[in-house]
Amino acid sequence: KYVFEVIQEQQIFKDTLGNNDESIYRFDRVGFTLQRNRKKYDLSLGVDGQRALLEGDLILADTTFRKEFLNVLPSLRFNYEFRKGRRMRLRYEPSVNEPSITQLQPVPDNSNPFNIYQGNPDLRAEYRHNLNLNYLLFDQFSFTSLFTMLRATYTRNKISNATTIDSVTFRQITQPINVDQDLNLMGYVGFSTPIRPLKIKVNLNGNVTYNRGITFINAVENTTNRLISFGDFSVENRKKEIVDARLGTRLTHNVTDYTVNPEFNQSYLNATYYANVTVDFLKTWSVNSTFNYNTYYGAAFEDIEPVPLLTASISKRFLQGEKAQLTLSAFDLLNRNIGINRTTDLNFLQEEQVLTLNRYYMLSFSYSIVSVGKKSKKKSKEETTEELTPAEKDE
Repeated sequence: KYVFEVIQEQQIFKDTLGNNDESIYRFDRVGFTLQRNRKKYDLSLGVDGQRALLEGDLILADTTFRKEFLNVLPSLRFNYEFRKGRRMRLRYEPSVNEPSITQLQPVPDNSNPFNIYQGNPDLRAEYRHNLNLNYLLFDQFSFTSLFTMLRATYTRNKISNATTIDSVTFRQITQPINVDQDLNLMGYVGFSTPIRPLKIKVNLNGNVTYNRGITFINAVENTTNRLISFGDFSVENRKKEIVDARLGTRLTHNVTDYTVNPEFNQSYLNATYYANVTVDFLKTWSVNSTFNYNTYYGAAFEDIEPVPLLTASISKRFLQGEKAQLTLSAFDLLNRNIGINRTTDLNFLQEEQVLTLNRYYMLSFSYSIVSVGKKSKKKSKEETTEELTPAEKDE
C-alpha cells in the first residue's frame, strides 16, 4: 500500500504510512503419544513440542524482524463406555495462536483517519487451554436420547485491543496487546423422548455461553462479562407417513456487563415461535407450510414490531422411482420480512436492519440419481431418526 499526501496538486509519497512487506511463516511440530485400550475405556497421554517462526521484511521502512514461538503442548484423551448407549468423552488439548504480520508490524493504517490501527512488534503468542467433556445416552428401547457437553477455554496472553481516544477530535488509535485471564465457558444439553400415549415426541435443546474478556480504553482496564443463553423447545408427531408436524419456540437472551461505565450494561431478548407442517396425499403429492413469529426485546435498541414470516409450497413427485420432483414455493406470503442482526463484542453493541427480499414465488425442479423406492418398503422417518444417536444425527 502506497500513501501520498497532496500538496499544491503535487503527490508527496509518505513512506511512514505506506506498507510493503514480505514474510515467511514456518511451523514445526513433533511429539509422541502413549495409548491404553481396554474393553470399557481407552486412554491416551501425549506431549508435543511446537516451534513457529515468522520472519518479515518491511521494505518501505527498511526493517526486518524475526519472531520465534516455542511451546510445549501436553494432551489427554479419555473415553469410557458405561454400557451400550452410554458413554463419556474427555479431551484436554492446548493450542497456540501466533500473531499475524499485520498485528506485529508497527505501521499505522490510516485508511480511516478517525480510526487508526497500528501493530505491536512485542506481541506474544496466545496459549489456549481447551477442555471438553461430553456424555451421551441413547436408549434404543424407549428412543430417549440425552447429550450433554461442557467446553472451557482459558487463554494466556490473549491478543486483545488497547484503544486511545482523543477527547477533542474523538479520533481513536487501536493497537493489539496481550492480556491474561480470558475465559470462555459453554454448556450444552440436548434431550428428546417420545410420549407414547399422546403419540408425540418432545425435543429440548439449550446452551449457555459465558465469556470474560479484557480491553483497555485510554489505559483503563475494562473487563467485559457476556452471558448468552439459548433454548429451543418443540413437540412433533411420531408417525409421519402422512402428516409431519412440529410446533415450538426458540429463545436467545444476551446480557453484557462492563466494569468501566456500568451504565452501558445491556440486556436483550429475541424470541421466535414457529410451526411447520408437511402433508403427503395421493401418494406423490405433498404440501408444506412454515410459520415463524419473530419478536425482539431490549432497552438498548429501538422498538421493533414483531416479524411474522409465512412460507408455503406444493410438490409433485414423478418418473420411475419418484426420482423427479417439481415444487412451487411462495415465500413471505404476508410481505413482512425484514433482516435483523444483533451483535455484542468486548466493547460494542450493534444492531443491523437489512433490506431483504420480500414476497416472491419460485418454481423448482430436482432430480435424484438414487431411486427413492416404494413407500411401502421404506421405514417411517420416525423409525429412521430414532435409531440414530444425537452425535450421528449431527454428522
